[in-house]
Amino acid sequence: MSLPLEFYGQAIESNQNWPAIIGDHHCPYLNGHCKKLSTNSNKTTGNCIVESSKTPIITCPHRFLQDEIIFHNAAALLASGEAIRITQEFKLPTGNVDFVLWATTLGQPVDLLGLEIQAVDTTNSGGISACRKDLLNGVLQPSYNIGIDWKNAAKKSLIQLLHKVPQFEEIGKHLVFVIQTEFYDYISKEFTTGHLTDDSSLTLQFQIYDCVEMMGGGYKMELSKTVGTNSEGVVELLKFGGASPLELHNIHEKLNKKDSRLLSGYAPKSTPRKPTASLSQVFD
Repeated sequence: MSLPLEFYGQAIESNQNWPAIIGDHHCPYLNGHCKKLSTNSNKTTGNCIVESSKTPIITCPHRFLQDEIIFHNAAALLASGEAIRITQEFKLPTGNVDFVLWATTLGQPVDLLGLEIQAVDTTNSGGISACRKDLLNGVLQPSYNIGIDWKNAAKKSLIQLLHKVPQFEEIGKHLVFVIQTEFYDYISKEFTTGHLTDDSSLTLQFQIYDCVEMMGGGYKMELSKTVGTNSEGVVELLKFGGASPLELHNIHEKLNKKDSRLLSGYAPKSTPRKPTASLSQVFD
């Protein structure tokens, strides 16, 4: 169970004209129409943040664009220039990168970096829709049936890094990966992150943010820490870190507890293949 905390950039506890806000579909972080669509329709959901385990969790990548803080922090990795320009959805051979930041002097590029943003997905948009309807009616429930799909977010993002980091490494430029602290904690639990360091010269830089409740209401982004690695480190990262090892001596017992059926029409060979020593010990 969870509770949506923000729709269309507005905290749900704020005194707002919710019929107007929901009907307008305006995203203040894009300064335009909301792009977060329902999986079952072309209608926008407008959900930016949900509460999970009493923690605000960002569910839309555009929510990270607040005050352009992520661009200012990423720009510290660029060589000095007179100005910084931002290009969105830049195409690479391995797929688009969300943003390219490039430093210019006298109008000419002198340095660049790529920037990717990864929010997490929710597992039940029905709960978000129910909360929207309740906002329109002016009565909220204490919680809604919404889950966080950490695994899917990790799967999508880490495979992208496997493809994109080597390309930025080839040209000697950074790729900044912007995520929330709680998502990084999940990755650290399920994968291998012990080799990541605070070396800012490494190609891949994880810039990890806290979503912090403000005194006057609402939420803001604060950079918590930065850790980095290279393309070899990304391969290391993809190794499972928290999963229990598969132990052969438990397999037979687990199989006996599962439903199964006989393979029809199967005739055993007259001389069965001799099993390997380890498997023979397991199934004897």
